[in-house]
Parts: sequence; structure tokens; C-alpha cells
Amino acid sequence: MSIPEHTKRELKNAILEFEVSSRHVATRRIHEYCHKNKTSMMVTTNNLFGQKVKQAQTDRFMKAVTRYRAINPPENFLPALMDGDNPKLAAKFRDVALGWVIVDMPSMAKLFEEIHPRATRNTEDEIHDLLKAYYEIALEAFKGHVISEIVEEFLKDPKGPVLGLSDEYVLSLDEEQIDILGSEDETVIATRNKATADVKRLEEAMKIAGNTWKKSML
Repeated sequence: MSIPEHTKRELKNAILEFEVSSRHVATRRIHEYCHKNKTSMMVTTNNLFGQKVKQAQTDRFMKAVTRYRAINPPENFLPALMDGDNPKLAAKFRDVALGWVIVDMPSMAKLFEEIHPRATRNTEDEIHDLLKAYYEIALEAFKGHVISEIVEEFLKDPKGPVLGLSDEYVLSLDEEQIDILGSEDETVIATRNKATADVKRLEEAMKIAGNTWKKSML
């Protein structure tokens, strides 16, 4: 048995009203949360903050050392060994020195330049590390709050679009609303009325035919 179109329409309108109301509440709550984050101090007690800052500083230091090593490879410090008469020893040295970073007093300044290019750049890098670590943590906290406190509350709202059509909602309907939802479709009513009229005409025709037959038998 199919559901009448007007019943579908009325239920769809009811769900739409639930959605509009719940969405308004959810939108207001997320605006309030965003405003709170935007106007509050940048503070966190998450231990990951320090770890992220330290990791960023370590990564930057390793990149500086890598740049230094590219300019000052280990073989530059032992040219006699590399250019000696013992190729096997030279090859072995190259293999062993793959992970080496060699610094002597003359090259110390070059290493310092790579690690500390200029004072303002160091300050910029430190600020960048702090902000990046903070916003990575803040973003995860933001997403967690939105999912658990706004999205899930929207889905669990007893008067929302998911759970709104409940027993409580049906029991709250008045007689007029129940009649609208429970009444038959107009096309069904029209079809039944037409069929009733056709049956009535057929019965009248059969009655006339019966009377005519009786009279003809006299």
C-alpha cells in the first residue's frame, strides 16, 4: 500500500521545520564557539605543543646541517686520503663518511651562518614554530568540539530532522493534523467515488432490465 502524496508532503514539511530549527541552534552555537576562540588568549596545556615546537626546531637544525654538509662534504677535510694511492681505502672512507658532518675551526663560521642566518630570521622562525604548533593543536581541538558538541547534538536532538518523527511528536498532534496526515489521497477518493457512481448506475440499469424482462413475460 503506497503512502498518499499529501501525507508524504506533510511529513516532509514537518522534517524540514525540525531541520531549520535544529540548524539554527547549531549555527548559533558554532558562531559562539568561534567568537570565543577568536577573542580568547592563545593558551594550551596540551603536552604535544612542546613536542611539536621541539620537532620543528630539530627539523630546521637538520636542514641547516644538511646545507652545510652539501657545501662542505667530508672529503674536503681529508683530501690526501681521498686522492691517495690506495683507492680501496678511499672508497671505504666514502662509504663510512656518508653520514658524517665534519667541522673544523675554519668552517665553524659557515656552519653558524647556516644555523643562524640572521637575528631577525631566527626570531621569525621561532614565532613560526610556536604559532604552527599552537594552531595544529587548536585545529584538532576545534574539530573535536564541533563534532562532539555541535554535530552530534544536532543528530541526537529529539526535535531534530533525524529523531523528530517520534512517538512523542505523533501524540502531540491535534485531531485536525491527524486527519490531514491520515486522510486518503485525493486521487484515491476520486477513483472510489467514480467507482461507486458506476456501480450505482449499473445497479439501476440492471433493475430496469429486470423490470423490463418481467413485463415482457406477462
